[in-house]
Amino acid sequence: MKTEILIDSASDLPKEVIEKYKLDPIPIPVILGEETFYDGKTITSEKLFKDMKEGIVYKTSQVTPNQYLERFRKLDEGKEYLYVCFSSGLTKMYETSNIALKMIKEEKNIDLKIIDTKCASMGYGLVALEALKAAEEGKSRDEITEIVKSTADRMQHVFTVDDLDYLFRGGRLNKSSAVIGNMLSIKPVLQVDSEGKLYNYKKVRGNKKLLVEIIDTIKENQLDIENQTVGITHADDMEKVEKIEELMMKELGVQSFMVASMGCAIGAHTGPGAISIFFLGEKTGRFEQ
Repeated sequence: MKTEILIDSASDLPKEVIEKYKLDPIPIPVILGEETFYDGKTITSEKLFKDMKEGIVYKTSQVTPNQYLERFRKLDEGKEYLYVCFSSGLTKMYETSNIALKMIKEEKNIDLKIIDTKCASMGYGLVALEALKAAEEGKSRDEITEIVKSTADRMQHVFTVDDLDYLFRGGRLNKSSAVIGNMLSIKPVLQVDSEGKLYNYKKVRGNKKLLVEIIDTIKENQLDIENQTVGITHADDMEKVEKIEELMMKELGVQSFMVASMGCAIGAHTGPGAISIFFLGEKTGRFEQ
């Protein structure tokens, strides 16, 4: 029996991948005042970043148990599913989806397993992509689960943002650090730790030094990167993407990239100008093998 893979909108996979695998990502709610939008459904990242540049403040909300329940009701009995989920270190979606799973099993016989990737944005998306490939090859759900764990355990995330105010609003930075950091043009180089949480790996002053530190951080954490497809997501800043690609080709021998705009769920917390790079390196400790 072929395992069907479910994902959510925090995966930030390119449109062509979504279409190829006929995916329907569970959308994360995005809030503006009293109005609720749904990431990738009723609001696009292009709209979000355009508004944010004009000073409009968006927030995100958790996917509710009822939203999950509505999706799970559409699943067929007699089929096998694996929901590859956004990091529990950044949201409660893994916890909430499991609550909804218990609820749906009181209504119908659904064969669904949920796995916490402890990865974010396209780092999570690349893990999900390996699951999709394995499912297409006819691997069992247990085999796919092990592939998810192995890939997630080695997935590296290198993030940076242009404006520290967005990290403050998202609770990742205190107000004084954001104000002083912006005044001094301090740029953070962020990573995702073994618990799937965002942490400050380095601090850099100025955009020129930032690119150097990003490349150095990738060098420090990569394994055999020249033979990988490197994921890059951006918040309306293709110029930065092109600079990163050029440096990675020149200094690391990377030949293959997968590039996409950050989705609204991630972009609302990073702000315009943010960029993230994803690749495989040493084990992070996210999963014990």
